Amino acid sequence: VSIGQLVFGTFYDLGETEYGGATAGIIDYSRKETDEFGVTAFVRRAFSKRMSLRMMLDTTQINKVQRVLSDLRATPAVWIGADGDDFLPLVVYGFYRDFSIDVAYPTKSYCSLEVEGLT
Repeated sequence: VSIGQLVFGTFYDLGETEYGGATAGIIDYSRKETDEFGVTAFVRRAFSKRMSLRMMLDTTQINKVQRVLSDLRATPAVWIGADGDDFLPLVVYGFYRDFSIDVAYPTKSYCSLEVEGLT
């Protein structure tokens, strides 16, 4: 039994993830090298997870969400896009690359968030 990383911290509920727009993937740092004879060799390296999602939140919460995300810039954190074993690709330990808030309606707004994992 081993633990890759144990993270302690404060939990912030930023909004409700829209499942239709959530994406997950990886950034692969492996290399493919082809020599002058056309022989290709692969060097398998680490990868990092990434995810992009859009959340719905009450417009009354946009000040809090902007403050929390501004405070978390350049800070590794655990980002949970959705709960449950079926949604593990939407759990990333890393940092956010970008966020934007769309004040769509008087009572509801959206926040788009891009997270890049640490290898």
